[in-house]
Amino acid sequence: MFFSKDYKEIANEIFKNVGGKENIVSLDNCSTRVRVEVKNIDKVDIKSIVKAGAKEVLISGEDYLQIVVGPTMVAPVTDAIKVLYYED
Repeated sequence: MFFSKDYKEIANEIFKNVGGKENIVSLDNCSTRVRVEVKNIDKVDIKSIVKAGAKEVLISGEDYLQIVVGPTMVAPVTDAIKVLYYED
C-alpha cells in the first residue's frame, strides 16, 4: 500500500521506472491516477511501479500510462514527480 511509504519515495520510484526525464513527454493527474505519456514504452518497468505500491498500471494506446495511486496520494505524488522532472 502507498500509505506505508512516503509520497516522495513513491514518486522517485515511479519517476525512475517510467524511464526518467528523458522518457517523459507529459505528466498530469486525475482524481486517482498519475497520467504519464512516454516516448518509449519499452523503458517502463510496470512490475517495479506496482511493487512500489501502485494499485494498478494501465496502458492506453502505445505510450500513455495511467498509474492508479488513489485519491489521497495522487496530488502529492504527481507534484513530487514534477519536482524530480524539473531538477533532473
